[in-house]
Amino acid sequence: MTTSVYLSNEEVTVVSGKALKKKVKICSFETVPMPEGAIINGKITDDDAVRSILTTLRQGKKIPKKNVRLVIDSSSVMDKIERVP
Repeated sequence: MTTSVYLSNEEVTVVSGKALKKKVKICSFETVPMPEGAIINGKITDDDAVRSILTTLRQGKKIPKKNVRLVIDSSSVMDKIERVP
């Protein structure tokens, strides 16, 4: 079983499941709200708040010790300014 932890500006989502031949079996799903400003555009600005949430999820056996994937959401966009006549 694999567990994915998705960190976004608004929440932490933990999904555990198995990849089968032609489908995915979800075994557990948990969502916890992220304090406002703890993560901004993929950058952790309040590490104590993020650590507290992850520690609580770990102690509640929602996040295992092995087979964990961490995903941090970011809306970084590269842009280039050009002058158009």
